[in-house]
Amino acid sequence: MATIQCAVLPKLRVNCGHNGIDMDQCYQKGCCFDSSDPHAPWCFYPDITDGNALTMFCTGNSLMRRA
Repeated sequence: MATIQCAVLPKLRVNCGHNGIDMDQCYQKGCCFDSSDPHAPWCFYPDITDGNALTMFCTGNSLMRRA
């Protein structure tokens, strides 16, 4: 089972939305929303960790795996 983590440091966030996206639109895309840092993406891809402790991260339109 995968665990979705939205506690991503602002400098490590990968943008998941467009300029002006709102919270509902962001969540509909399956992404995280945090507007507390005006210099970081507000809508961003979560870290997804599966049972094997591999992290999924997004680059463009694809998910990559890393150990």
